[in-house]
Amino acid sequence: MKTCSAGLPYRISYGSVAKTHHTIFFCAPPRQPAPLPIANQPSLIIPAIKTKEEPDLILNMRPDYQNVAGVLLFLAGFIALMGIITGEIFYPAGYSTAHSEISDLGSTRPPEALIFQPSATIFNTTMILAGILIITGAYCASRSGWERWSSLLLGLLGVGILGVGIFPGNVAVLHPLFAMFTFVIGGIAAVLSSRGLPGPYRYLSVILGAITLLSLLLMGILIPVLGDGGTERFVAYPLIFWLTGLGAYFLGRASMQQQAPHPA
Repeated sequence: MKTCSAGLPYRISYGSVAKTHHTIFFCAPPRQPAPLPIANQPSLIIPAIKTKEEPDLILNMRPDYQNVAGVLLFLAGFIALMGIITGEIFYPAGYSTAHSEISDLGSTRPPEALIFQPSATIFNTTMILAGILIITGAYCASRSGWERWSSLLLGLLGVGILGVGIFPGNVAVLHPLFAMFTFVIGGIAAVLSSRGLPGPYRYLSVILGAITLLSLLLMGILIPVLGDGGTERFVAYPLIFWLTGLGAYFLGRASMQQQAPHPA
């Protein structure tokens, strides 16, 4: 009796009519263990694959608060832009996007403060509404798990826009302070929000914020070329586009998370 490498015995013997005896040796394959029942088989858990552009804080954001934040921020950008456009429509002849400031829609600066209706009511109301929407959207973004400093700066931007609406251009001290606060904080918020955003929109946020901040720094160069109103629009409009895009990002992200399969 011999054994093969697997330790199993092997031999088959047979005889013939001539009373000869032959033995043939072969190695039987090793016996395979019976498969486990499906219920007893160990489960294979494949962890979620994260890229460098998707930190844990992005993957763990709560879709319910993301949806609310997305709607509020998208509406804030839309309302702010349409409020400016509608105020310009009803403003008397002589208003120019090149030479008239955006805040002139609410009231021009003293000592000759001019207020024209309904443009003033439209502009001031939409700024107040947009500010409230942004503050509430920033709170929801923070509750959803978005980056804390980005949420704080976003909320401060809402405070600045709210102040612009509450204190029109004829309020000599407070209106310029809130307007400058809005532009500076808004530009910084757009740039720093890239820390809490994955994909291409993080780079778009940096670009839009940089346009706002650079336009502020280069006002002395831009005003002779674009005018007071044109330069201010280069400062303000990128922030409106950033807000609208940020709202759309939150909505899309929440939809993706809600449609993703959940482990049983």
